[in-house]
Amino acid sequence: MYHTYKKEITNKKTGKKTQKWFYWYNDLTGHRVFKTCKQCKTKKEAELYIAALPPVQLTSNVTIKDIAEPMYQIGSKHMERRHQFRKNTSPKTIIDARNYINLVIELFGKKKITELKNYEIQAYLLSIDKSGSWKNRFQSIITEIYEEAIWYGIQVQKPEFAHFKRNTVKQTVLSTAEIKQLFVRDNFSSDMFYLFFLTCLSAGLRLGEARALRVCQILFDKQVIVVDGFLNQDGSVRNSFNKKGSLEDPKYRVVLIPEMVAKIIKEYVILNNIHQQEYVFTYHGKPLRQEYAQKEFKRALIKAQIETESRKLSIHALRYTYVTRTRRLIDSSTTMLMSGHTDLKMTDYYTRFELEETINQLEPVKGQIEQFFM
Repeated sequence: MYHTYKKEITNKKTGKKTQKWFYWYNDLTGHRVFKTCKQCKTKKEAELYIAALPPVQLTSNVTIKDIAEPMYQIGSKHMERRHQFRKNTSPKTIIDARNYINLVIELFGKKKITELKNYEIQAYLLSIDKSGSWKNRFQSIITEIYEEAIWYGIQVQKPEFAHFKRNTVKQTVLSTAEIKQLFVRDNFSSDMFYLFFLTCLSAGLRLGEARALRVCQILFDKQVIVVDGFLNQDGSVRNSFNKKGSLEDPKYRVVLIPEMVAKIIKEYVILNNIHQQEYVFTYHGKPLRQEYAQKEFKRALIKAQIETESRKLSIHALRYTYVTRTRRLIDSSTTMLMSGHTDLKMTDYYTRFELEETINQLEPVKGQIEQFFM
């Protein structure tokens, strides 16, 4: 329960005395906590201020499960608050967080929020064989549960965790010999997959961008692909902005491709009667699923007899290869322009209104890009 009170404050510099409003409550340990009633000038304002605060619970039998169970549930108060605070509410985030929540409930759900100790959490994490990233995410979910406790009237200090080292392995760059070794038609289950991965490499596309590629994005006569969106993991949603962009700032970009690749894509589009607004790469009439594309790439690597045991070789390695090789041919600023990186704070050339200007800027390096596979 909150209690308001008024106190006379003396300004140390001027000596002027003013009346300010405060409030206090007893926390779970019985200690009295004093807080400032911000911007309250009258008793009425102070009473309205504390009336809007979450209730203080003097004794608590609330368990970890009580607090965690409604979290990341569609329609819950927790999700309403995430939306209002503009925190991520994507389906992928919700599913991922719920998996961790369920595990936390299984392990510690019966404990009171005031009883769970840091060492118990980290002792568990030290005992399991998971990546550092996974363990850090588990700890961040625990922290969110403590933050949620305030909405149950529980004043409890958030835990401080030691972070685990991330076991990150960087993507491998393919050599010229490996590119030639991989891009043999017989290594792929279909012409579509052969062309799909060839496009990823020659245009430096992210997987979601390549899966989202439509015919209207390809200007065959100019050997250009306009990257203007990406597909989510299962292919159900196509975003109209790029990975580092948003609806307000889509960060479109323009990529030059070798004449040979443009010609193969055009022939494929004509042969399969793919219309302007349709996806270039589909499987049974539907957009490629991310997991299926990754499996097909791994099969192609194995068939091409490319060593993968000690290397990280996913489809994203094609983008790493693209950036590395392109920087050998042309200047860094043009490479960053075509790859869509934002960490160098490049000027935004990627809106549709600047499309022609951007294409003209890339025209002088068209001859150099032909050397990509040389």
